[in-house]
Amino acid sequence: MSWQLSLAVAALAVLQDSQPPAFPAEARLKQPLGFRTEPSLKAPFVIRGRNYLTAGTRLRLLESDPAFGTEGAFCKAEAQGRQGYIRCDKAEAFELAPATDSSRQTRAPAEKQDEGNHEKLGKYCRDVDSCKAFCRAHCKLDLSRWSSTCKLPGLLGSLAVDSPLLKGLPELRFVKGASGVRATDGVMAGLKRLDEHIAGSSSWPKGHVAFVKNCFRSMVKNATKECDFILKGWHLREKWAGKTPESKAEEKQKADGERFINPAKNLGLSWPGAGPHSAGNACDIVVRDPNGREVTACKSTEKMRPLSRALVDALTNDKVGAVRLNYEGWHFEWGGPTHCRCKGDDCNDNHWPTPCDGGQHCARPR
Repeated sequence: MSWQLSLAVAALAVLQDSQPPAFPAEARLKQPLGFRTEPSLKAPFVIRGRNYLTAGTRLRLLESDPAFGTEGAFCKAEAQGRQGYIRCDKAEAFELAPATDSSRQTRAPAEKQDEGNHEKLGKYCRDVDSCKAFCRAHCKLDLSRWSSTCKLPGLLGSLAVDSPLLKGLPELRFVKGASGVRATDGVMAGLKRLDEHIAGSSSWPKGHVAFVKNCFRSMVKNATKECDFILKGWHLREKWAGKTPESKAEEKQKADGERFINPAKNLGLSWPGAGPHSAGNACDIVVRDPNGREVTACKSTEKMRPLSRALVDALTNDKVGAVRLNYEGWHFEWGGPTHCRCKGDDCNDNHWPTPCDGGQHCARPR
């Protein structure tokens, strides 16, 4: 290779390396960097006792302020199943994955974009067979106690139980919550906007409150519960293979095996992995009357319908900014996927009443 061509190749490489990534961007660290709870060198570290992410750590860069590779820049990032901030003022500290054609586009078609958003939260497995293999590899069913324990690897899009990114619900007038409710700053800001909206609303039912039952839920706890059902289901299926039950109790046991192996279809659960709750983006919210009774529920009635409408209208307007899961009347999110979510009249007219059969009613985008 001539020296002129070598120089040209080197110049092209420098030019390519200087281009800012299209967020979110997959990356690998080329040098150790601190992983902090806020975009500041004075902020505490995310992982106690292990302040720095080592060279070779893979992470996802979500956004940068100011621009990536400029003085003072911090990137919001996900690494080792947690979310925090990392210095990204020196582009040479990162090895960025090549951008795909779709990531270079500023606006993708809505259906494809929804599918991509849906995939940002990692899953350990996605069907009966893969979840059987995963749960058996990482969990153990104790038959004497009829319960499972799991040791689960970290997962993208899931916050740790002790994450400093999770905050408690502040004192609000029209939005109340169960003790222990925690969520990210973005969700808490949405709940404050909800409180302000209800305060100025003439259509909100007098004396009623929006009650937050939960927001963040541990991915480890949820996945352990889901794997517990899956392991029990396979144990029961194999126990009754080729046998005929002789009592109603045995018939139920055999039927439970078939139900448990697919918790996503039969039990109203998800496949083990991260979800909107474990990512800190979602809350389960209902309406309570002046006596503290829950007056919106899964088994919807015509009496509940105006209350459900009031809740949807209060949460999914442009000011408050939430979306509702179309098959659960209590599940609202700020950010994340848009597939199988609804707002306003779409929820009230096209996705009411919501099903109560324990199954999920949301086809994947074609």
